[in-house]
Amino acid sequence: VNVQGNHDWNTSYYFGQCMKAMFSSQINMYVNGGRTALMFGEVSVMFDHGEVKKDYSLLFATEFPKEWASARTREIHLGHFHSEQTKEHKGCTVRHLLSSCRHDDEWHYKEGYIGNRVGVQAFLYNSHRIESIFYE
Repeated sequence: VNVQGNHDWNTSYYFGQCMKAMFSSQINMYVNGGRTALMFGEVSVMFDHGEVKKDYSLLFATEFPKEWASARTREIHLGHFHSEQTKEHKGCTVRHLLSSCRHDDEWHYKEGYIGNRVGVQAFLYNSHRIESIFYE
């Protein structure tokens, strides 16, 4: 699953196309508006850009009730904050992911994102839980 950000449309689009070409679909994916959820075994993950200032755990349970209820492991992957942050919240792990765009322009300076790590993360799950996180 690839969620395009608001600063790296081209990069994230082409990355998503490459990943799609490399891997066959072995998961069940559900889309509700701009949010996407996938189910693989007992793992359910919801994806969103992350700019909504709402309770993502509640959005996940409300918009994808079957995926929420049948999962033993629940995660939410978000971007937007240009920094890696992970917290447990209401029955799931909420992850804000790194940004793949450079942080040396006027907007990043004004918003205080100068010096944050730039990169992408890949997550490896088995049918029950997360196994590894890879950084590039």
